[in-house]
Amino acid sequence: MSAENPKTAGIVPISQAVYEVCNDLGDYRLREYPRFLQWAIRAYIDLNMYHSERVEVAYKKMDANGIVDMSVQADFIDYVKVGYPMQGKLITLGVNDKIMLRRDEIPEDVAAGIFNGEEDVSVLGDLGHSYFAPHYYNGSLVGGLYGLSGGSKRSYYRFDYEKSQFQFDTSLSNNDVVIEYISTGVSPTGNTLIKRQAVPVLIAYIHWQRVEFDPRVPMNEKMRRERAFDAEVEKMRFFENAPTIQEILNEYYKTVFQTVKR
Repeated sequence: MSAENPKTAGIVPISQAVYEVCNDLGDYRLREYPRFLQWAIRAYIDLNMYHSERVEVAYKKMDANGIVDMSVQADFIDYVKVGYPMQGKLITLGVNDKIMLRRDEIPEDVAAGIFNGEEDVSVLGDLGHSYFAPHYYNGSLVGGLYGLSGGSKRSYYRFDYEKSQFQFDTSLSNNDVVIEYISTGVSPTGNTLIKRQAVPVLIAYIHWQRVEFDPRVPMNEKMRRERAFDAEVEKMRFFENAPTIQEILNEYYKTVFQTVKR
């Protein structure tokens, strides 16, 4: 994949699924388009949450209180891992659920002890590898960058789900924080692009919901539409999870050894 010319043939606008449903129904005036679009968005969010996780990477700055705010990240569902850049690598940090979360009722002298503004330069622990998803940073592709595992004692964090923010106990170099998170896949600007293999799933979901809320449609037809949607989900999961020929060969070659011919 080229950073200058990324391959985008595998993604399409989410509206394509809606247009195809309107075409199936002969609705060329697009009278049902807004309603179908909302169903498509709902289905795509559910797909990313439960069937085909879409992982994104965000670069954030820690503020003076050791907080990294994720509430402005409109597509954020939950975090996967947290780290910081150092010498071309991403060092993952550990979770500490005993860190006190900031609330208005906490006295100022107590809240001041939550965060230590001085960076902890303790020696790193276990240097196992932790994989960060490929992503773009400053216009350049960071392709599958490996980071060090959570053996770093420089800082710990706790995620505040109520306020959608991270609370750290110590500062980091330049206060740069890298967060890998599960995304809804839906852009707040309306320019949502989806994977091409998800289009049949959204089409089946819209057709199912269209009859699901119609009391005139018999139950057997509603169940048939639901089964059709489940079948499309399984097809997409098989497409995404099936091993490539290179992965199969790699596993095969692991079991092949050079021995004396007989």
